[in-house]
Amino acid sequence: MRAVQSNTESKKYIKKGEEQILFENFPVQWTQQHGSSQHVHTVRRAQSVEDRDVCLTPTGDRRTGGGRRTVLAPRILRLEPCPTPGKTHWVYFHKFTSMVDERGVVFLNAVMEFLRPAKSLSMMKVILHRCREAVTSNTCEYFATWPFSTAICSFITMRGLMWSNFITKIEPEFKCPIMAANYTVSNGTLELSLGEAMVHLNIAGNVWDTEVSFFDQDKELFTCVKAAVLVNRVNIKD
Repeated sequence: MRAVQSNTESKKYIKKGEEQILFENFPVQWTQQHGSSQHVHTVRRAQSVEDRDVCLTPTGDRRTGGGRRTVLAPRILRLEPCPTPGKTHWVYFHKFTSMVDERGVVFLNAVMEFLRPAKSLSMMKVILHRCREAVTSNTCEYFATWPFSTAICSFITMRGLMWSNFITKIEPEFKCPIMAANYTVSNGTLELSLGEAMVHLNIAGNVWDTEVSFFDQDKELFTCVKAAVLVNRVNIKD
């Protein structure tokens, strides 16, 4: 996969052995190269609650008729702090559970313990590996690295992104500055069809080894979470 910036407001960052996307400003347009095909995607900040559904249009939901549709359902196989020797994590997940309702929708619940405050977040970095299964790492291949370094607090709380229905279920409200407190997620969901739209690939049927790091206003590691997520395409009732 090749990812490059395609708008003049954004910058292109490339490290040895991996290519990265940096969303420098909103709106942001970026292009992914898959063989001879190119796919252009645009992410922009929602201006209002009514505007939330047009930030990024999902393509993963598929109608099957009879009041049912096909969606991408995540199964969290593993959730743990990243192995970061010499670094302190300031956020920990407790009491993590997931449940599936009668329609087939997966709901996530957890307590997030923030051990110290942060005035703001300076960077979020996502590293993805695609795996055939979650038991051994030798079935995994590097997929992508996505660093985001502008207006991270606003970006995380934007509407219309794959994690939006997770963030809006956090109490107290998740926003910057971040408090040293316990934040509770109740019945949060992930819209993985939006993630599929971003990478423009069929992500179902794989285990995604995902590492998400956040850095505070001083560019110090705030927390890093590592998860193994099995993604399946399932039929649910409307």
